[in-house]
Amino acid sequence: MKLKIRVTLFTILYCILCCSSSGLKKRIKTNKCKYTFVVNEVDTSSCPNAIQQLQADVYQPQTSVPASPYLPLQAPENIRGNPSEVKEWLTNMEKQLYEELQKSSTLNNTLTRHETSISTTEKKLQEYEKNLTMIFRMLRYLEGSLNEQGEASRQMDRKLSGVMLDVVEVNSVLSKKITVVDGNIRGKHIEVQSASSVTGCSVSPESVVFRDCADVQQRHKESGVYFITPTYSPCPIPVWCDMDTTNGGWLVIVKRQSGKVDFNRLWNEYKKGFGDLVDEFYIGNDNIFLLTNQRHYEVRIDLWDFNGNRVYALYKTFYIEGERDKYRLHIHGFEGSARDAMKTHDRVMFSTADNDNDGYQGYNCAQEWLAGWWYNNCWFAFLTGPYYNISNVRYRGISWNEWKHEQLARVEMKIRPNRSAPPSPDLQVSEKGKAP
Repeated sequence: MKLKIRVTLFTILYCILCCSSSGLKKRIKTNKCKYTFVVNEVDTSSCPNAIQQLQADVYQPQTSVPASPYLPLQAPENIRGNPSEVKEWLTNMEKQLYEELQKSSTLNNTLTRHETSISTTEKKLQEYEKNLTMIFRMLRYLEGSLNEQGEASRQMDRKLSGVMLDVVEVNSVLSKKITVVDGNIRGKHIEVQSASSVTGCSVSPESVVFRDCADVQQRHKESGVYFITPTYSPCPIPVWCDMDTTNGGWLVIVKRQSGKVDFNRLWNEYKKGFGDLVDEFYIGNDNIFLLTNQRHYEVRIDLWDFNGNRVYALYKTFYIEGERDKYRLHIHGFEGSARDAMKTHDRVMFSTADNDNDGYQGYNCAQEWLAGWWYNNCWFAFLTGPYYNISNVRYRGISWNEWKHEQLARVEMKIRPNRSAPPSPDLQVSEKGKAP
């Protein structure tokens, strides 16, 4: 724009100088420019067309360049003939142009700063995006690691459970269980132990979780010797579990088969129990008391004669009271192939030669029959009597009078929880039934 104005002014001055015969000099000075005008009197007759054309070029609007609303490109018509006003107009134009340039520079600087800021922000956003991507990858990795750790933990729990079961298995089977199929059991003597009179546990109570042979049967199916812990028993005790007779789970409390064990014993021995769990034994009245009062039990009595015949008697209810009540017997609910011979012994107290509690006044049945038993007057069933290895011993040895009046070859008395009875709470030992 400045160049065009200067060219136009130069052309006008040149034409004036060329076409004028006389003139005057005029100096015009602005803030930044100094102009010297030599104005001759115009001889319009010399170059009227050139003058008119130059004036038209100066003052004709430029249609090719759009007018700015802030900086007018044409001088007002009322100052075209006045040099001082033209000077002032040029000064204002320069001032406005300078201001516009400053504004433009400021805007350019601001734009540059914004562009720089935007570029920096974009770089930060890219870095944040990369960081977020890395974080998401790390989270996925951690999630995968947690899943792997969880699965590993579950596997360890399963392995630990298996190890614990194996430990229980080893403790309660391999080191505490002897089975009849084990050849080493022959010739061994496994004594009966009383839960109420042990001074030290030979087996850790925490390692034995079975209350009776029915519990043992949940894990083991072989007949043999197992350790169990009856309710309120301070220590585990060994017992013989019969897993072969009628659905198994039977705990044998009396076994006669060879005559190797003498059953003519006193009160304290019957209280604690005696004999060999592998051969013949009496498990002990204290043990029977603890066992039969922790759950509802039934009792089965198997009988064999010397000809190999076998019968049984089953009683749906069986338990005894504590020593204070002389181990009073409760037995009823008979069924079986042998006739009921225990009904006369129901609610009868236990007797030995040194502690006579039978129903025969003035007569000591235990002393007469050489064994401890639940005598009434005196007996109809007698499983603890002397063992004779012949059958023709009438009314003296092991007998079940409702089947045969002769010596029996073998007997077993065994208990199992009555599966048809309602579940019972754990044993609550009262003073009346307390086992000392």
